[in-house]
Amino acid sequence: MTNISYLLEFIIKMPPFIKRSGVIVANIFLFLIVVAVTISCSEVFLRWYYRDVLSSATGVDYFHNRSYHLFAKEKNVFNLRGKTFKAGKHHLLRVVIMGDSFTYGQGVYPYEKRYTEQMELLFKKEHPDLDVEFINVGICGMDLLGYNNKIVNFVAALHPDFVLYQWYVNDMEITRDWLQLRIPQIISNNTVHRFFIENSVLYFILQRGWSQIRAMSGQQLDYTEYLVKRFSDPENKYSIAAKKELDKLFETLDRRNIPHGIVLFPDFNTKKDKYRLAFLHEQVHKVCKEHHVDYLDLTKTYSKYDDNIEELWANIFDHHPSALAHRIAAEKIVDFFGNKWQQMALKNANLKNKE
Repeated sequence: MTNISYLLEFIIKMPPFIKRSGVIVANIFLFLIVVAVTISCSEVFLRWYYRDVLSSATGVDYFHNRSYHLFAKEKNVFNLRGKTFKAGKHHLLRVVIMGDSFTYGQGVYPYEKRYTEQMELLFKKEHPDLDVEFINVGICGMDLLGYNNKIVNFVAALHPDFVLYQWYVNDMEITRDWLQLRIPQIISNNTVHRFFIENSVLYFILQRGWSQIRAMSGQQLDYTEYLVKRFSDPENKYSIAAKKELDKLFETLDRRNIPHGIVLFPDFNTKKDKYRLAFLHEQVHKVCKEHHVDYLDLTKTYSKYDDNIEELWANIFDHHPSALAHRIAAEKIVDFFGNKWQQMALKNANLKNKE
């Protein structure tokens, strides 16, 4: 009791400025505790609230890391997402679909919900007596340069009866001006930023919000504006370079005697009545006509969902096609190319019977 009495007497006799300093330190400490608890609770809540989100449009982040194992276990022997298939010659109708993250099915799980697998189900339902196989060669980040330099040779080695090329607006980028699209980080240190973006939903949302604020205030060039600025003139060097790569792809497939077609996906970020990238589609249409390539543009098909465009998104953070958008694409593609594939499958069946 004596020691406690001395302590109380010491506190009572402390100079006022020391007492005030102690109160300030205590308040700061309490404030920091409240902030830490609030941040922790927010993080826990956001992880629970967005528990069904499998991807975002930013690449490697918390959502990517959390769902990576789901997509990784769906890889086949070729390190492609989807069923296992055999390379080499065959007697069935083999349709190979090559594309980017749309064909890969970013944000859609399981892989059977992708438009390529839905196409196979629809076609087999309509033609149960025909031997058909649809192979998905979708790789995130692919563009025309990647198809010509890497993918087309692999596809040709599969001996396809038909190649369907899935096109998206970013395929036209042969080179990218990263400086125009670079978004400043909330935390400038790259190591610290990478740690938080890969491990925190709260930080991801703050970084995303910061990017949107900059775009809305004109400080940041959004991707649509970037493409308009870069490709609206079909005669500039960027448009000409893109056309050359598309010409090269079609010419390579022609030279290898591989029938082919193209399906064009629009950007899902805006309603189609305000779609500013239609000129890119028109440039591709023109090239297709020059090479006598059948093409299906899904822009009008998806315009029916302008009032509910969110239904076409994989999730609120990722505007890649949702399972619904994949199913819609599958129906339209089979309807457009189905008769041609049927005739090719019948021809293959006749050859098999003769042998």
